[in-house]
Amino acid sequence: MKRLQRGQHVHNSGFVATTDLQKKWVEEKKKNPDTIILVKVGKFYEVFNEDADLFHDEFAFMYMAGEIAHTGYPETYHQKYTELLDKKALKFTILQKKVNL
Repeated sequence: MKRLQRGQHVHNSGFVATTDLQKKWVEEKKKNPDTIILVKVGKFYEVFNEDADLFHDEFAFMYMAGEIAHTGYPETYHQKYTELLDKKALKFTILQKKVNL
């Protein structure tokens, strides 16, 4: 599968959420369209659609394979990227899976 280029992917209207976290992302994005939604999955932070475009454009992130714009970074870089988002005055929030003990 070839890598997606900007403009070759589907955004909110075509985003098919397959996991509970992705469904929550869609809900949060509808309520807060101007906020970047970081999704914590294990030891990784993922961003989708227009948020992935922003990371691609601002931080030169590569898109992950698939039909939906998607990218991310390992948690070891989280402080770096949240500081950069703060410097650029970009609002963000974090979604993460709740663990039942």
